[in-house]
Amino acid sequence: MLFLLNDTVLDLGLPADTFSRVGGGSPAKARMDHAIRTGQEALFSAGSFANAHPDVAFAIAAEIALSSEANAALFVTPLRVHKPAEVAVRLASAPLTTLARLLAYQMRFGLDPAFVNQQVWNLAGAAA
Repeated sequence: MLFLLNDTVLDLGLPADTFSRVGGGSPAKARMDHAIRTGQEALFSAGSFANAHPDVAFAIAAEIALSSEANAALFVTPLRVHKPAEVAVRLASAPLTTLARLLAYQMRFGLDPAFVNQQVWNLAGAAA
């Protein structure tokens, strides 16, 4: 399964296997509120998912995938954030073709936030 976390497409394989592999435990324990809180804390403390331990991004993505229909998550730290709970979160279900196209682009050129916004988040906002 492909999952977009901020500006990176992750290949989770089977989310349940990934969740267990990265220390999440039993997939039956996956909870959306835990995934959101973990993502907020990781982004707040590390500044970006790229600066956090690699398993953190996979754990968050797998837990969101297991506990919802979402295959994309955007965590944004507004200016003057004082605590992790203030990190904004947005979820979406993007078409697989879009995620596959983004993964191919990421592998060739790398992704930037503006391109991801154009391909996923602006469209998700229009559909809402």
